[in-house]
Amino acid sequence: MALDGGPHGGAAAPTGAPAAAAGRHSAKSGPPTLQEFNSLEIASAAEILGACLDIPEWVTQVAAGRPYADLRSLQEAAAAAAAGITWEQVSGALDRHPRIGETTSAGVRTGTESAWSAAEQAGVDAGQAAAMADGNRAYERRFGHIFLICAAGLSGGQILANLNSRLAGDAATEKPVVIDELRKIGALRLAKAVSL
Repeated sequence: MALDGGPHGGAAAPTGAPAAAAGRHSAKSGPPTLQEFNSLEIASAAEILGACLDIPEWVTQVAAGRPYADLRSLQEAAAAAAAGITWEQVSGALDRHPRIGETTSAGVRTGTESAWSAAEQAGVDAGQAAAMADGNRAYERRFGHIFLICAAGLSGGQILANLNSRLAGDAATEKPVVIDELRKIGALRLAKAVSL
């Protein structure tokens, strides 16, 4: 089960792609500021954006929109680009999200993504891990891909209830839900990846 999302703001982003990309242009640690993000080479900006939402078309569109006047403009452009996400684009992005109880996935390319995923899974306690694993296996058998949820502010019990509810649906109903959850995760991660 992929469990992602998390609260906005607070501490600096974990070390990894965003900090490393910014570090090529700044001595500070943590996520790049908007000004730094706007001035990054395209490959560095794409590295940051890919850690947020691994859909190449989205990454290209958001990176090409630079410079952004403010964080709201960046977030609005990212949301507009995410509105066009198709199911065909989702499979690669799903590969980047670990199942519940896993801190990494074979598709995770940066320490930032691993740290974000570990923090995003913090709402599930060890006592729920077996039920989550069983639910995830059932979900994968039914739909052919991992269960994805933006877990910002959700308890393990709420996540399990959501999983069980979605297991009762069909693929035609589930695909738009997965796309929307992925959009939410991308927006939350972008808020962590670029600072004021």
